[in-house]
Amino acid sequence: MDKDLDIYGLLDKLYEMDQAELDSLGKDYQDLRLRVVDFMDQIGVYRRMSVLMPLDEFIWFLLKDTGYYAYVGGLEMGQHRQNNLILFFERARSFEKTSFKGLFNFVNYIDRVKTRGSDMGEAKELSEDANVVRVMTIHKSKGLEFPLVIVAKADGKFNFRSSDHRLSLHQDMGFGPKIIDKVKRLSFPSMAKLYIDKKMELEQEAEEMRLLYVAMTRAKEKLVFFANIDDFSKQMDEWKSKARDLDGNIEDFEILKSRTYLDWIMMSIAKLEARGKALDARGQEYGYIGYRDTNWIIAVEDRLRVFKRAKDIESRLETLLPSQLVETKEEKSVPGHISVRPYHFQASALKPASISVSEVKKIIEAEDQTQYENMYMSRSIPDLKTPAFMHRSESKLSFSPGERGTIFHLVMELLDFEGLYALRDDDRNLKDKLDADLEALVDKNILRPEELATVNRKWITDFVKTPIFERLSQASGQGLLHRETAIDYNISLTEIYKDESIDETERIMLVGIVDAFFEDQDGDLVLIDYKTDYVSRDRYGAIVARYKPQLDLYARALEDISGKRVKEKYIYLFSVGDLVSYD
Repeated sequence: MDKDLDIYGLLDKLYEMDQAELDSLGKDYQDLRLRVVDFMDQIGVYRRMSVLMPLDEFIWFLLKDTGYYAYVGGLEMGQHRQNNLILFFERARSFEKTSFKGLFNFVNYIDRVKTRGSDMGEAKELSEDANVVRVMTIHKSKGLEFPLVIVAKADGKFNFRSSDHRLSLHQDMGFGPKIIDKVKRLSFPSMAKLYIDKKMELEQEAEEMRLLYVAMTRAKEKLVFFANIDDFSKQMDEWKSKARDLDGNIEDFEILKSRTYLDWIMMSIAKLEARGKALDARGQEYGYIGYRDTNWIIAVEDRLRVFKRAKDIESRLETLLPSQLVETKEEKSVPGHISVRPYHFQASALKPASISVSEVKKIIEAEDQTQYENMYMSRSIPDLKTPAFMHRSESKLSFSPGERGTIFHLVMELLDFEGLYALRDDDRNLKDKLDADLEALVDKNILRPEELATVNRKWITDFVKTPIFERLSQASGQGLLHRETAIDYNISLTEIYKDESIDETERIMLVGIVDAFFEDQDGDLVLIDYKTDYVSRDRYGAIVARYKPQLDLYARALEDISGKRVKEKYIYLFSVGDLVSYD
């Protein structure tokens, strides 16, 4: 055997041996070949099944068929490991419901998640009986039960929708407009609007009643309501004075006038008779009132006492955390006056932990600083991928430029460069070869037919005939071509956000995807980035200049990561068929 081969080359050669070559080897090699053949045959089976089976079913089959799920269960923290595998399976199931299907696209999705530095999370280990405090909305608590339930801010007013808008809409009653008299310059609600607004108010109040019912039925042993009121004695008198019918039930109009959970609860229990003493949730003894099998404790505490207790907790925390409170010279004469020292890293705190190369390019392009100061401070609406059914319906929705670019880059990643270059002088066969390669992507569920229709095939055939493609093809044949390579590169934050008083030690993770680079005969790197933008001749120079910072960052990252020099940097503008070189 050739001892200069790496382990993969050795196993591959062993797998390809005929029987005559195998007989000349020792028994150890023959046993090894049997295992290699069995392994490669099994890989072949998995490859065929990955095309035929849905992604989530295929992943679950792999976990079971290989015994990996059972294997991790026998390791340390085995249950936790198996839960993470189940979570991974659920992610695959969710991904399969999107328009991008198949194992290849799922692996690309995982790579993008890793590139962005995101964390897919781990399976939750808490059981329903875990001794922890759970914080949730009333909606989220439906169907759950807990020994002790605390409902905070019971004095909060219901958030009814405003009726000030000009048009009120109701799913059953239609619409009610506001009437505008242009002559008298007056506006007033129509009868329909008043009726709809009142109907919607009652419906919202009914929903609040249902939520209160949910909150009160979550507790197994104790239910605690917290509220903040100004004058308890006065408020208690109001609750006791609510109108009641002859049977002692509170009148409906009193219930509908109320605007807080506290009002509903207190008007119901304010007149209950005292029964005796009981312990509250903190173990303190209070007198309780009740009716039938319910007991209520009304515990009132002065705000000043609550405030003092909070300050006591705060002072104890100061011994554990570094204090940021200092006294200035001007304030020393004012007893008890303190000021807060500004946070030293405030400018850095408002910046992202990672940033893409494309975003850096946008920041550099900004005409003034204010265009990007709040880029990550405001909530922006991301570019959402158009649902697949919108492209397949009778009134088809065209793909956005961003979606077209993504599809084209995916095609350039998967094309057979060597095969295309071999046919560069034969236009007919070149076209047939390209068509066959693209149709194969549809057959493998990598692209959908409507996505394939967006690919400009003339751009590709023109690119195949360029000198730079010849170099790409040769590098591919030598195993020196790298396509769609993710980079993670740590740089100083001050290089991107200049003149913002950011500490020089602060760093940021630069992430991006390099379309293609290869190693030339001198051992240096050649970088090329594909651009599918429409380029007009009058803006040609501006567009070329726009991408220089992006190429410089890619080159710098590749040099630092690989330790090799980036000798050449190019962008290829597919719309005009130009190769642009940067110094």
